[in-house]
Amino acid sequence: DGQVRVTAAGVTVDTVNIVGDAAGPLGTTGVVVETGANDFSLVNSLLSGDGDFAIFVGSVTGLDIGNNQIEGYSIGMYIATGGTSGSVHDNLFQGDGGPLSGLGNGINSETSHVIIRDNVFDGIYAGSLNLFPFGPDTVDLNDYIIDNAITNSGADRPIQILPTGLTHNVLGTDYNEAFDGETAALNGF
Repeated sequence: DGQVRVTAAGVTVDTVNIVGDAAGPLGTTGVVVETGANDFSLVNSLLSGDGDFAIFVGSVTGLDIGNNQIEGYSIGMYIATGGTSGSVHDNLFQGDGGPLSGLGNGINSETSHVIIRDNVFDGIYAGSLNLFPFGPDTVDLNDYIIDNAITNSGADRPIQILPTGLTHNVLGTDYNEAFDGETAALNGF
């Protein structure tokens, strides 16, 4: 019970159960990967808590999040900065259908350089993927959102796309996504 905070490069966390959280960059968080903790891997693990975020990732390269089950938290992952790179693959983001408990969002990502591939988003009551890439302009979502399964979603459009000041042109996926230009306009993008 508690939080895992990764500050060094080259760390691998394998086959653990993380059930707690503590203060993180955007709220209570189970795993915080600090900026500069490059080549971090979290594999074969269970993250099951009731905080705001299961995983928060700062600006890193070589990120590898794979073969995990993530449940309970409000948001599965927040991937910060447009330069973060790596992959999130073969995970189960398990919601309970909400609307006030369990995963509301699967992955919130500011980058188009982390491949999100072969994940299952089940029972997520809001956005399975919330994407707001900070570069490049143009982004083709099909280049980094690949072969994910979205089941039992509570959202009509389980992928939400928000253009940013660095990415105005977004090419789509085939996941029935929503493009939120209104919020972008209100924020000056």
